[in-house]
Amino acid sequence: MIITERPNNESTAKAIATLKAGGIIAFPTDTVYGIAAMPFNKKAVKKLYKIKEREKKKPIALLVSSKTFVEKFAVSIPSKAKKLMTKYWPGPLTLIFKKRKSIPDFLTSGLPTIGIRMPDNKTALKLIRKAGGALAVTSANISGNKPAISADQIKRLKGIDLIIDGGKCRIGTPSSVIAVVGGKLQVLRKGAISDPRFFHLFLLLSLFKPYFTY
Repeated sequence: MIITERPNNESTAKAIATLKAGGIIAFPTDTVYGIAAMPFNKKAVKKLYKIKEREKKKPIALLVSSKTFVEKFAVSIPSKAKKLMTKYWPGPLTLIFKKRKSIPDFLTSGLPTIGIRMPDNKTALKLIRKAGGALAVTSANISGNKPAISADQIKRLKGIDLIIDGGKCRIGTPSSVIAVVGGKLQVLRKGAISDPRFFHLFLLLSLFKPYFTY
């Protein structure tokens, strides 16, 4: 049974208890609503895949509450990535890093990389911080469908234990995704960042060699 709560201290405590018990929660971010599990709980992460009907070959990203947590999951943070983080975190930018060996394959579909983002939403940041600083999160929708931007749009998904209703998401579009592996930058998804200055900075960091792959 899905329980819907408004964001407050009590609902945050319920959400954290749900996560620690292996459950799945949904909450708003700056971009779209996400469904989340504890990142090192294999059974919980499998639930995310089942709820979303997501292909096993597609990895799950992490949302973090602070830039400092990136060092726990990424082998290194290239200088180009640091510049992007400084300018666009917290915000609608997911960066793909080479992952540490401690990151389980069930989270990354066996890939050597991990996607990480720091959202610009107080409710999300509070939940992530209380959960330990990082959550495995994917957009709240069936794969191939439009992501939910309000709590009402999530109720059709089966398997979610608790929804934090923080109203309509401010941006309403999934994050931009850039890979920062091997010294190159690759735009994997154009996403929410429409500011032309973003892509100007991207091109500068790429030494004017755009690596666009969609």
